[in-house]
Amino acid sequence: MLVKDKLIGVMEAINRADGSPFNDQDVQMLETFASQAAIAIENARLFESIRQEKEKMSTILGEMAEGSLLLEPSGKIILANPAAHNLLGKDKLEGSRGKKLKSI
Repeated sequence: MLVKDKLIGVMEAINRADGSPFNDQDVQMLETFASQAAIAIENARLFESIRQEKEKMSTILGEMAEGSLLLEPSGKIILANPAAHNLLGKDKLEGSRGKKLKSI
């Protein structure tokens, strides 16, 4: 099973239930299944990698003494660590989450 020319797994087909050899249609179906399975496996790996990175980022931000905000390019607040809540006030940050941050 390949994803972007990278081998991520192997699928083995032993024989057909009726004992006859595989035909072109069987091979096509197995190749399609293997391709879809490879994509699903790679997606699961990517989601797990993102989850781990998010967990690391959350831990780092949570332990920082400095107030930190994660903003969208438009300036909307996505995430504020506990130090930012303490510095700017939790109520102010909670009310502005998802809103554009004003310049101070």
